[in-house]
Amino acid sequence: MAEKPDITTQVLTTVLSAAAGWAAQKIVRSVWSRSGMKAPRNATDTEVTAAAAILFAALAAAVGAAAQRAATQGAGVAARRLKRGH
Repeated sequence: MAEKPDITTQVLTTVLSAAAGWAAQKIVRSVWSRSGMKAPRNATDTEVTAAAAILFAALAAAVGAAAQRAATQGAGVAARRLKRGH
């Protein structure tokens, strides 16, 4: 079993994940709107086709997962540097 991250890593992961999630959402909505399509407001938005809603959800999930991975790895690197004093 993996060792539990220390508090510094946990805090950095939380902060970076929140920022990455916010940025990912902004990126997806920006790319989507530039493509000329309307982003769904919620699951019951009748102005968006089912196919467009599914594609938007898949894109958002992929970008969100990549952002989460980058934030987690970045937090680990930053925590190690903080511990070493660099």
